[in-house]
Amino acid sequence: MYRLKAFIKKIFTLPLSLYLFLEYHFYRLQGIDHKWFNLKRGKMYLPLSPVISGNGRRLESREPQTEEVLKSILKPGMNVLEIGACMGEFTLLISKLIGNTGKCYSIEPFPKYARIFKMNIDANKLANVVHLPYAVGKGVGEISFSDDDNASYNGIKEIWDFAPLKKVTTERGDGKITKVPVVKISDLIHKEKLDIDFIFMDIEGRETLVFDDLYKHTPQISFLIFTLKAINAFTEIKP
Repeated sequence: MYRLKAFIKKIFTLPLSLYLFLEYHFYRLQGIDHKWFNLKRGKMYLPLSPVISGNGRRLESREPQTEEVLKSILKPGMNVLEIGACMGEFTLLISKLIGNTGKCYSIEPFPKYARIFKMNIDANKLANVVHLPYAVGKGVGEISFSDDDNASYNGIKEIWDFAPLKKVTTERGDGKITKVPVVKISDLIHKEKLDIDFIFMDIEGRETLVFDDLYKHTPQISFLIFTLKAINAFTEIKP
């Protein structure tokens, strides 16, 4: 039965797969690897991909459970600290949910993503979103990224002693090196005088590694931890 369902799904997605493949190579021949898309959440500048799995943001099919959780929790007027904003996919959603009376403080250290993030925020005129150009770590210092890095893992491994990250191998770019300051979450909250109602983290599996710092120095903040595979199985932690 599973194989039959997979086969039927493949048949139905074949036209879309073919379209994305042809579109990608058409634009790549012109030296274009990113494009503006008008989505339900807003206008977004996103990378092109020849496969469906690489177009989750564009198709708005990526992490639907996360979207459900955010919609069930966030209300107008809430202040959100978003750690790991990437290109602003969920930032656009958060901005709409908290409205003009709320504020979203978004952290994205990877320069390549941060540039696209700011383009997307500006294109949608999101006055309630503030970009914080920091990297989150267990201490303070600096983290380095190359403009040619394909992903943020090279820099992240400099500040996190996290076994799964050590197994990730990505090609190190040879482009211009950008230094980004590293801060502890508790220090950042106090430094920027942030009044936070909700923290949303997507930092490649290192989410639990920032909890100790927050528990010790910002006990007034509550956390909501949830699993994407079981939307109803979540645990609220109130330190």
